[in-house]
Amino acid sequence: EHFGEESEYLGFLRDSPSAAQRLCHVLSNSRFLGDALNKSVESVTWLGDSHRLAPRTRESLDTQCRATLERNRNDMRDFANSVRALRRHEIERIGLAWMNGVIDDDASLGGMTDVYDAIIDAAVDWAIGNQLKAFDLSEPPAAIAVIAMGRYGGREVNFSSDADAMIIYRPSGEADEATANRFARKVADDLRAILQGPVSLEQRIELDLDLRPEGKNGPLVRSYASCKEYYGSWASTWEHQALLRARHAAGDRTLSEDFLKNLADPLRYPDRPVSQAQIAEIRKLKARMESERLPRGVRRERHLKLGKGGLSDVEWTVQLLQLEHAGEHEGLRVNSTLGALAELERLGLIDGGDAAQLRDTWRLCTAARNGNYLWNGRANQADILPDDMYSLGGIAVYLGYDAHRGQVFENDLLGAMRRCRDIMERLFYGLDDAADEVNTR
Repeated sequence: EHFGEESEYLGFLRDSPSAAQRLCHVLSNSRFLGDALNKSVESVTWLGDSHRLAPRTRESLDTQCRATLERNRNDMRDFANSVRALRRHEIERIGLAWMNGVIDDDASLGGMTDVYDAIIDAAVDWAIGNQLKAFDLSEPPAAIAVIAMGRYGGREVNFSSDADAMIIYRPSGEADEATANRFARKVADDLRAILQGPVSLEQRIELDLDLRPEGKNGPLVRSYASCKEYYGSWASTWEHQALLRARHAAGDRTLSEDFLKNLADPLRYPDRPVSQAQIAEIRKLKARMESERLPRGVRRERHLKLGKGGLSDVEWTVQLLQLEHAGEHEGLRVNSTLGALAELERLGLIDGGDAAQLRDTWRLCTAARNGNYLWNGRANQADILPDDMYSLGGIAVYLGYDAHRGQVFENDLLGAMRRCRDIMERLFYGLDDAADEVNTR
């Protein structure tokens, strides 16, 4: 009814039984993708060609972003509309591919990360060009870089993920600090307006800058020299831990590499053992997060990110072991959770059975998060495992279960999370060690 009689939609479905079958699967199991398909005949035609469902390469995304940039150098609204629409389009493409088994979990996470990288890099470029005109300059007075953090830094972007990042700058040439700072702040304002401001009717792209030095209390944009002073004198141990995910995302690559090599690496890959006081600080912060950050009214075992045995438990366990051993083992100097876990297992720093359980639970929770978002289309509910069997059955389909197997899926997931929590309490909190000490006494 929406596409009308003039559309080739029905003829396409008649000529492509595989596309019709995929379409029925999508409409039965995803409110988000069903609504998206109803707005785009082009997206429906992707269902008939697995190659068109595959995530686009970074080069392809960059080419489109550069073309958009050149067309809209003087119009923030049109540029913002275009790059936000690109993200919506690619979420749709990757979601269709993932739920139809064309790509696996890793390809979907990597594909969404590439989309963020391409869009943010183009948005930084647009913002710099806009401020050059505003400042009446021919060359930028500051190099500006966006450092990816969190799951974004680990190339583990979910369909509902924010882009965790920090923005840094360094004066260029003969530019004075005040001018460089003012220019960098204006560029950051433009960047945030493009991604998440009211200049576009397209969905916002959330740029979360809370992992910057001093968190919400610190300036949104920080100079390289200021970062050097802060990380050298004031950074907490949890900030060393957060830097394990840091990588170049957009802007000036030389500035990013200097930040990572000279400031981040000595803290996240320390050449001396992590002290017991530092370990205690990380454990205390994790316990505090567990008690304070869980949404009101949500049962702890049903939160896929912050709940017992959820994503946070796996990630903090892996990151603590990285902090303890990455200074000695270069193979642990990776941003991704599963990459670090595989290397910990290879080095014998974690038992194979424990590693397998942590890996399986992380994959289960990540897939359930993505499935939950595609099922109901609500980002604020993606982390919460629903109670009703109808929704559980819908999410279960994304993880390869047959229809109406919500109860089996729920039992499997909660069981995996319980086993994961037992391992986390032993490896992260050291609870078995404490019990053994008490028994010895």
